[in-house]
Amino acid sequence: MIDKHFYNENLLAFETLIETDRTESEKVIFKVYCILQRDKLWLNQVATEEEYTEEDVEYLHDIEIELSQLDVKYGFRFADFHKLVEQEMNRNLSSPLNDENNDIGLDDEDDFYYEDEDEEEELLDHFSDEELDLIINCLLKSAKTRFNYLEFIHDFPISEEDFIDQNVILPIIVETANQESVAIIAQKISVAFLVQGFYLDTEDLITMVEQKGKEFGLEIMGFNLAMDSLRQGAEPRSIVPHIAKLLGV
Repeated sequence: MIDKHFYNENLLAFETLIETDRTESEKVIFKVYCILQRDKLWLNQVATEEEYTEEDVEYLHDIEIELSQLDVKYGFRFADFHKLVEQEMNRNLSSPLNDENNDIGLDDEDDFYYEDEDEEEELLDHFSDEELDLIINCLLKSAKTRFNYLEFIHDFPISEEDFIDQNVILPIIVETANQESVAIIAQKISVAFLVQGFYLDTEDLITMVEQKGKEFGLEIMGFNLAMDSLRQGAEPRSIVPHIAKLLGV
């Protein structure tokens, strides 16, 4: 269902803020942008014909045009932001936040973040999600002992453990292992929350990612060890004991 009240209310807030507070207005408009991408994906790939009307389609089209015009006028550079949002949309639709039975792990092959997608697909096709989850769960279990996890998750506007594990802890481990920059990791975490309608300060996220990247040094090593072992033909079940030994769990 398209929440027209959300769009109307936030676009009005944007119009009020843009002339006096650029920072706050950007928080509002990027939230609208992210929700629009989520609604478009739902409309095109998930919703049945009974769940939407032609009016909904036209309404989203009008919102998209309005955002394009605002982008040109104020230089928000939505195009640079779109790829991350689109990736996050697909990942969230395959792993619903409100599914309490959803195990921590890999919902699809993209979660292993290989630079070479063909290599990734060929490698991971040999294993079930349950097998790959063994590696991820081991890394997450260990990472969560490096700091006050329960206090940490309550610093976020979404404090569900599954969401924080998949969208904060795991990306820091995996992306750092893949030598991604701190700024990009922070931006990807920001997108995960924006998709849900929450804005997080980028500078605060960068500081957090830098700190956790240091704290998760062994987990990052463990991820690299697991990937190297998988490439060499090892089975996930045989890899986990080695990772656990490295991590001390």
